[in-house]
Amino acid sequence: GATNSTGKLGGSDFTGRVSPQQTYVWQPTSGSADWQLATNWLPNRISPFASDILQFTMGGSSIATNIPTQSLGQIFVDNNTNISLQPSATASLSLGFTAGTNVLTITAGSTLQLSSTGAVVTTLNFTSSLANLTTNIAGSLTINANTSFNNSLNFTNLTAANNTITGTIQNNGGSITSTAATTTFGSGSFYIHNMNGGIIPTATWNANATLSITGTTTTNPTFSGALSCRLS
Repeated sequence: GATNSTGKLGGSDFTGRVSPQQTYVWQPTSGSADWQLATNWLPNRISPFASDILQFTMGGSSIATNIPTQSLGQIFVDNNTNISLQPSATASLSLGFTAGTNVLTITAGSTLQLSSTGAVVTTLNFTSSLANLTTNIAGSLTINANTSFNNSLNFTNLTAANNTITGTIQNNGGSITSTAATTTFGSGSFYIHNMNGGIIPTATWNANATLSITGTTTTNPTFSGALSCRLS
């Protein structure tokens, strides 16, 4: 619920109100549109808060441009929606506002892409001060390449039990920070390493998860940890 605070300012009474968590739905279903333009969201996202839930559920395939560095409560991708996040300057999205809540959902058939142009870096990470944040990655999460090959997904601050991937993560030329304690590739999941060189993420691998290595031309990827998954 909302929180009220009352007092006096310049001899006048005032009441301050902290807005409750708000859900916004991305409206574009094709082409490119500005993330920071309020009317691209329903309702209009005039005053962003760190507790906001952003939903990409209208279907279609679109690019959200001008991504800022921002803290969010949750990203939710559903209804076969394919959304690509593309900042104009290096930016980081940090997910998590309340401990013990789901902060990232990508349903089967839906895709979230981390993209950028030139040397601009896009980072998706998770709030460090909150315990027991959970994810539900049943669709696809794709890391696309910039010219520096450093768009990044950082699973630090999660736990493997609460971050069990059942869909697909595809790395087309970026980096993933993870450990066996923070990330699980569950039964039926895929990790596709579609780049030359790079690092295969360290994780807890289910025997029925699949690791696919493609895109190698001159340099093999590196890996540290134990693998118990299928290779392709």
